[in-house]
Amino acid sequence: PSGGREAGMLLEFAAAGGLERLYDAMIDTGAAPDTARAFLHAAAGGGSKRIAESLIGRGFDPGSKDEFGWTPMHIAAEQGQREIMALLLERGADIDARNMLGQTAYNVLQERDDGELAAYLRAAGADTSAPAFPEIRGKYLGRPRPGLEPQEFAPGIVSHRYEPHSTVAVSPAGDEIFWNPMIESRGGGYSYGYIMTTRLENGRWTYPRKAAFSERDFKDDHPFFSYDGKRLYFSSSRPIDGAPVPGGEKRVWCVEKTKRGWSEPRYCEELPVPAGPRVLFFTFSFDRKGNYYYATDGDIWWSRFAGGKYAPAEKLPAPVNTEAMEGSPLISLDGGYLIFVNASLREPRVSFRGKDGSWTEPLNIAEQVGRRAMNFTRSGDYLMIGGQRWVEAKLIERLRPRR
Repeated sequence: PSGGREAGMLLEFAAAGGLERLYDAMIDTGAAPDTARAFLHAAAGGGSKRIAESLIGRGFDPGSKDEFGWTPMHIAAEQGQREIMALLLERGADIDARNMLGQTAYNVLQERDDGELAAYLRAAGADTSAPAFPEIRGKYLGRPRPGLEPQEFAPGIVSHRYEPHSTVAVSPAGDEIFWNPMIESRGGGYSYGYIMTTRLENGRWTYPRKAAFSERDFKDDHPFFSYDGKRLYFSSSRPIDGAPVPGGEKRVWCVEKTKRGWSEPRYCEELPVPAGPRVLFFTFSFDRKGNYYYATDGDIWWSRFAGGKYAPAEKLPAPVNTEAMEGSPLISLDGGYLIFVNASLREPRVSFRGKDGSWTEPLNIAEQVGRRAMNFTRSGDYLMIGGQRWVEAKLIERLRPRR
């Protein structure tokens, strides 16, 4: 194809992969890179100097910024592409351009522990100061409160080039946030991550950093606050009492809030662990009473908390669980409704619990929260939809069937 969406996708794919023969073939057919798209950003990560030079020659700005303030120089640094970095500097790119997090390319290299390329930029005259994180005040990262229409939550900070992998946990008071970013691996392949955090401290939000208790090797993920904010749960494949978890499966861990900050992680052995040789253990949530809801192997289960301990887990009945795959359960604080995802259809749903304990036929809420909504948490009066948006929780209660 000489033009159109398919041609643009192939050109961007070629640039991102450093695929010079494919790029040349597409150009030979008459395909023209769209300067409104981030082709040069893709090429900066792809590593082909020839493709990058071609794009600059075709009008792409070496210092252009994407929606989150990342320049081709940031991307080249992230992916360790020294030759591209040299080319960009030669063509006038700003060595000290900062993204929305306040990071320069030098800061990106520091966070990648790439001392060699950091030294290269330092020798080229780069600013070696810390990230210039913007001054943000007020709860919920100073964001205007949403109403009944979902709004962006924290673009460029929590959700930026590295989108959250699962839930974004915002404290009930709106003054502390945890999430797991999908960090781009060098050379392609699956992303990696660990739990990040930012908090309101002395009236200002802190620069997002890896949480002290989290480790990349343990694949820590899915942070979730208790209703009172005194405990933070998360999933992890870390060893239990020094013994590796079978098959790298994940279990629920937690940290407790103390006067000195968060405690050391503790394995929540009191929570029921699904049986089976291989557990697909997705997400979980708790209501105000501590009742525990989780998804595994395509079904949603719950365990009642009473008398200081958890009862054996029970699978939720139809119509919540079906022959399809259900996951990502978020139980309301009062236990009156359950938001979850029909993963087979990639469809967010809600079911309401009646006074007799039965569940209503699930409603498709894609129109209200978006079809791409794959996980949910809550914070005070708000629902966090994935890592991108938030909305007043009363939106869901208004959907309850009238009897």
